[in-house]
Amino acid sequence: MFKQEFVFDTYALLEIIQGNPNYDKYIDTKIIITEFILAELCFRLIREVGVERAFSYVDKFSSFVVAVDKEV
Repeated sequence: MFKQEFVFDTYALLEIIQGNPNYDKYIDTKIIITEFILAELCFRLIREVGVERAFSYVDKFSSFVVAVDKEV
């Protein structure tokens, strides 16, 4: 079980993908992202690393997506 939960933005996900050691401490936490963040990540990665590699990361991070209630 995870001890902490964090809502990650696109920037944080990109830093993790790029291997920034400052983000290593978040690897074993519960990651929460929205569909919008996943879409933005996909867009950025397609431009930076190509479609095939981008989709592999999208597949990896898609399990962390949570729906945002309209009341939030």
